[in-house]
Amino acid sequence: MSVEILDGSTVRSFVEDEGAFNSSVDSRFAALDADHDGLLTYAEMAGELMSLRVLEKHFGVDDAVVAPTSSQGCTAASSRGSTGTAAAGLTGRSSAPR
Repeated sequence: MSVEILDGSTVRSFVEDEGAFNSSVDSRFAALDADHDGLLTYAEMAGELMSLRVLEKHFGVDDAVVAPTSSQGCTAASSRGSTGTAAAGLTGRSSAPR
């Protein structure tokens, strides 16, 4: 496993470069969208989330993929295509108005 350390200015510079950032996001989305339907299902995202250690089964031990409950299921939409629940599904925030 490799470890890369990025400082804040490097991250800000990348995010502020709209062309590079959008290209990176679009290509990563396309790579994860196995069935090319413009949506990311939990199954399509599970491996990526586990590799980023966003989902952990128990105290850092990742011996099985955790299946979503009905309240945890998510669908993310491509930034170029259909509408969906990307913000709610990926960040845990509700997309409903407050």
